[in-house]
Amino acid sequence: MIVASWNDIFGQTEAVSKLKHFVSSGNLNHAYLFIGPQGVGKHTTAKVFASAINCEAKGCGKCSCCVKIINETHPDVFQVVPEGNFITIEQVREIQKEANLKPFEAGFKVYLIDEVEKMTLAAANALLKILEEPPVDVIFILITSNLDGVLPTIISRCCQIYFRSIATEVIIDEIMCRYKIDKDRVELVARVSGGIFGNVVELLNSNRKLKRRESVLYLAEKLKRLDALELVDEGSRLISEVEDFLGELKLKQEAELAEVEEIALSKAHGARLKKRLVEKQKRDRGREEFKAFEDILDFFSSWYRDILIITGCFKNNFLTNIDCEERLRNLSKELSFQGAQRALEIIQETKRILRFNVNKQLALEVMLFKLQEVA
Repeated sequence: MIVASWNDIFGQTEAVSKLKHFVSSGNLNHAYLFIGPQGVGKHTTAKVFASAINCEAKGCGKCSCCVKIINETHPDVFQVVPEGNFITIEQVREIQKEANLKPFEAGFKVYLIDEVEKMTLAAANALLKILEEPPVDVIFILITSNLDGVLPTIISRCCQIYFRSIATEVIIDEIMCRYKIDKDRVELVARVSGGIFGNVVELLNSNRKLKRRESVLYLAEKLKRLDALELVDEGSRLISEVEDFLGELKLKQEAELAEVEEIALSKAHGARLKKRLVEKQKRDRGREEFKAFEDILDFFSSWYRDILIITGCFKNNFLTNIDCEERLRNLSKELSFQGAQRALEIIQETKRILRFNVNKQLALEVMLFKLQEVA
């Protein structure tokens, strides 16, 4: 789902209201800290806020300025994300160097620093110095889902904006209002998406993601009956599906890159745009690959969590995979409460490992063999 303007942000009324007031009053802080769970819209809201700061219409979502910012190609709006597992001192030094230059075409330079809790201590201290003596016409938007990991001195120098989780029932009602879709399907997708509105819309519009879920749940169900070779083959199929998706994404990105020269004002401008776009595309591929593997692990987790609910005699309305209740009940006769707990621990450990630079196929295969042991 592409979020282009304030009207596209759902469920964050309090945060949006505060940010719109800053824009309309012209009383902008030099630094903001967006705080809230993963997937509730902090990053997309940050881009809309950056657009509103620089857009003559305060965030129309349609003008050249807004479109460039939403597409991450604006020369004065910078995305900073961890390199590997950390945001490094070198990245902050690059910010220091760039921030002191005048904006290229916007009124304000804006730095969106995602996962700020992943800054090294040296990087955090360097950023703190910038925040203590902020450059003119520069605004920082720091984003975190783990406030405990952010230096208290950085927190104290930012205007804090909180984002909240949205109740599944509220999401279902909103989707039913926006789309003519069967309520049972909307409820299933809302549960599978963990109550994240953007994920619900993505699932409703993505056959690929729904097929990925079907593949994972089918594998989880028959895991116990597979031999070692079959298990490796099934893991390879999941990897191949992700690789095919990334290949298609890269082809689209190459076409996007080819269009840059047509919109460039000069060769120098074109070179700068290309560099920024290449960096953005690399980030996008990395982000989409991580999301794809996270989807796979989340689908596995939902399966074993449902078995845990059934074996623990909890209420059925807590189930995620409500379309698989009969299959889950049959499997719960073979898998104990403790086995389901152990399976969830294995998946959680794999999630942790995948945050590091590891062989993803090997990590997935190891997980499958461990899950088979407890099945």
